[in-house]
Amino acid sequence: NNKKIRRSYLGINMSDLSVSSSFLKKYGIELDKNIISGVVVLEVFKGSSCERADLKKGDVIVSLGKYNVSNVAELKYYLSKYAPGEEIEIEIIRNKDHIKKNVTLDENE
Repeated sequence: NNKKIRRSYLGINMSDLSVSSSFLKKYGIELDKNIISGVVVLEVFKGSSCERADLKKGDVIVSLGKYNVSNVAELKYYLSKYAPGEEIEIEIIRNKDHIKKNVTLDENE
């Protein structure tokens, strides 16, 4: 059986929100202290689905499709429930604003 496992890919480097503020400062990120749950975008890779959807360094992902996410492990788990090429809604917090973005998932090669 030579079937390839297809995995969805966002094209970001990310971190749990629970990391220290000094760690985030190394990436030039300062977050509002009122944000207590989510996944911090540390870097958006060139040409990725998240770059096309205009996600930015410092955004906090709080939902992926129909799932709320509070950490990287949850985000990766829920991402696995979607197929590459599928369009899903991602909710982010950027500068205290809740923003919804539509992202067409890439395939992790």
